[in-house]
Amino acid sequence: MSNPDYYPVVGRKDTGANYDRLSIQELQSNHPYQFTLFILAFLVIQERPLTDPQSPLSAVFLENPAGSFGAIASIHGKPYQEWIGDKRKELEKIADFNSNDRKDTGPVPSRFGGVHGAVSFPPWHRSYLLLLEQIIGTIAEKLAQALEQSSAGERNLWVPAARQLRFPYWDWAAEDVPNPLSYYPFVGEIPPDFQDVVREVRSLSY
Repeated sequence: MSNPDYYPVVGRKDTGANYDRLSIQELQSNHPYQFTLFILAFLVIQERPLTDPQSPLSAVFLENPAGSFGAIASIHGKPYQEWIGDKRKELEKIADFNSNDRKDTGPVPSRFGGVHGAVSFPPWHRSYLLLLEQIIGTIAEKLAQALEQSSAGERNLWVPAARQLRFPYWDWAAEDVPNPLSYYPFVGEIPPDFQDVVREVRSLSY
């Protein structure tokens, strides 16, 4: 029997073009619509409520549990479980984690699903981020459609931004560039109908 939660990792498809991954600083400073969608989509995959039940944004939710932040985190490390989006049969998916085996508990080479310290790290990590980028983009497109349908003055602003959105990067080695996700107040990029979202997001830190 096939897995009903099967979630093939294919990246962002059908967006009209190939778009670059931007630094998180550039996304925040120069692409406010993309940045706003990025933050809101992250809240959705974390399964945290965006706003009150009366808002159109409340209709945007995670449809496949394989795309949840918790499920994706299991690929990287804890919780110690096989990723539920895997196509393999149940018997093939039984985790072989052993708390007494150093390959599963030591910092290298595996950290469970993560392969930090191993030569296979670069291709493994790129695929991992590709999955995260895929689900963030899927949710961002749904959010963009809800925002444009509910505010005529915002037409053709959110949907193009969602199509161009790629998972940003942060150069943590650049000493003069702080991470803007430590705290971000939303200022003016969300239509007036969604001020409840603005208030709620301002109370959060990332």
